[in-house]
Amino acid sequence: GKNGKAKNIRPGFMYALANTENAKFNPNAEGIEKDKKTGQNVPGGKVQGLGMVQMTVDTAKGTDLGKTSFKGKSDKEIAKMLKSDPDLNIAISTQFSQQIYNVFKNNKYTKSFSPFEMEMLIGIAYNNRGESFQDVVNKIKPKNLKDLLNKADLEKQTRNHIPRLRSNLNKQRKTPQYVSGKPKEKSFKDKLLAPFS
Repeated sequence: GKNGKAKNIRPGFMYALANTENAKFNPNAEGIEKDKKTGQNVPGGKVQGLGMVQMTVDTAKGTDLGKTSFKGKSDKEIAKMLKSDPDLNIAISTQFSQQIYNVFKNNKYTKSFSPFEMEMLIGIAYNNRGESFQDVVNKIKPKNLKDLLNKADLEKQTRNHIPRLRSNLNKQRKTPQYVSGKPKEKSFKDKLLAPFS
């Protein structure tokens, strides 16, 4: 598929992340800027996350796939592509998740996190600051994920995101066809995973 260089990101993780970022799997979803304290939409707030995995234009432009796919395109055109092409959106989100993984796999505080803690961390960073979430980690020097979550000063939107992500990851683990990325029958959920097969 289009997922490019993302050897450490499981299809099942991307499924859980998409389900957390965009519960209805709406490929045209637009995430409105949230109030940091309440987690509610800011009235008249700007659109931030776009499409299947709520990718932002700026973040998308920073991935390898974004650099090739969006050459010479305006931000408006890129936003349209992120909404009209769910495969591209998922592939770019997967590459970005791999970039986050690379940062935390090489971070002295998080490199020994369990696979589950690492996926939680990637999902949290995906929702909040991306690779620069490492600044939060380095300030806290966590022993494990629980320690990090207890000490981190996280925005309400991210706090709301964590239990959904945990639940989606746990659900997905009990569904074997999403672990291998080889779906059995072509439901809508399987189509979501198509870029990975």
